[in-house]
Amino acid sequence: MMPDRHSPQGRAIAMSPNPTALRHLVKQEEVDEHRCVSCTEYDDCLDAALRQSWRSWSCGQCALFRRAREQRAAELAQEWTLRPVA
Repeated sequence: MMPDRHSPQGRAIAMSPNPTALRHLVKQEEVDEHRCVSCTEYDDCLDAALRQSWRSWSCGQCALFRRAREQRAAELAQEWTLRPVA
């Protein structure tokens, strides 16, 4: 099932994966900046990139990627606020 968000009118809108081609190869240390390998849609995006013969690709324009990054940032912020002061 695809995640959804709500429009200003309150209706649910499906969020679809949106991989985009890159001109350069993604270095190993850059993977987290460009891809979310834990995303449930990752395999489908990888397949799409292969079918289109992209040299490299990014999740950067994908709403699912942005949401995952926002959620991770919120989790890290909460972890920091819960740490005891030494």
